[in-house]
Amino acid sequence: MGYLFLAFAVGGNLLKAFSGKKTSGFMKTILDAFSFSTIRLGLSALFGILFMLPDLFRNGLSVMALDLNLLPTYLLSAIANAGMVITWLLFIRSGVLVLMDVSALCGCLIPLILSRIFYFELIKPTHIIGLVVLFGAVLLMASYNNSIKAKLNAKSILLLFGFGISSGFIDFSQKLFRKQTLNNVPSSVFNFYTLLFAFVILLMILIVMRTAKDKEDAKLEIKPKALLHISLMAVGLCIVTLFKTLAAGHLPSALVFPFFQSSAIISNAILGAICFKERISFKSVAGLTLMALGLVIMNFL
Repeated sequence: MGYLFLAFAVGGNLLKAFSGKKTSGFMKTILDAFSFSTIRLGLSALFGILFMLPDLFRNGLSVMALDLNLLPTYLLSAIANAGMVITWLLFIRSGVLVLMDVSALCGCLIPLILSRIFYFELIKPTHIIGLVVLFGAVLLMASYNNSIKAKLNAKSILLLFGFGISSGFIDFSQKLFRKQTLNNVPSSVFNFYTLLFAFVILLMILIVMRTAKDKEDAKLEIKPKALLHISLMAVGLCIVTLFKTLAAGHLPSALVFPFFQSSAIISNAILGAICFKERISFKSVAGLTLMALGLVIMNFL
């Protein structure tokens, strides 16, 4: 069941990646990035209510009660989500799509290490070997980026680092939620509050940013096509958050997060080649093959 949940999460990530790349073309300034991200998270919170409807029908409105003991976990996830959304949109304007998932793969070390420390989750030798293979693939993919675009500068590296850290703490917050609640609180509730609090965080930042601008510079025009892709990104984010959280309740961190990130890299590389003409070279094929090998080692040996 855990792998089925991960398959849905990878599908949601594909939708998010496609629409994210499309949305980036409509951004002209950092203010635009914050505005688009805030709208996206607001829509995600609304869609989160729809995802929660089955649990509301089964358990009534009481399922939405905010447990203050879980508030730090919700806030951790919300802050990480807000950071991930912003760094994604700022980097993807000029970076290769697949490198965002390469960064997230590095970030998956955070839930692996913290789950080992706090929950004594087993990390088998095959998990370590698989991770080494995956990180070898990371080096090839980074080389692939430099061969087709300008070399990564300090700003790009900082954005990738921020994205990886944010992604890692998102993953750990999902594991933390499942461990704290012992599957007694629906994952859809975690999904909703995470997205709602992330929206509030970005909205407060956006208000401060817009008040610092003059009236003309603070104007925001959103074309219908951009709004469509923002909405699709919101749906994709809901799917990813919900199904990764569900998977975290069935599988150990050493399998869930590397599996998701590596599968996302492979699928996004194919998406980038088909939809955005991102050339697949020998290096990229070798990197993707190594990732597939790493997944086999980690999950089936």
